[in-house]
Amino acid sequence: MQEEERLEERLELHAKDIELKDIIAQLEKEMFIAAKNLQFEKAAQIRDKVIELKKVLKEKK
Repeated sequence: MQEEERLEERLELHAKDIELKDIIAQLEKEMFIAAKNLQFEKAAQIRDKVIELKKVLKEKK
């Protein structure tokens, strides 16, 4: 029973990592669009969010 619970926990963590990677990818797209549209303040705010999310992802490994 414990092995099944551990497997479920690992699968949930893996799914959250995938979701986080998807969120990061979407934010990076938004950041580049903002920069292209000369919205540099917005792009910088998004960049800061991306940096923080990447730190979270790296800490999980």
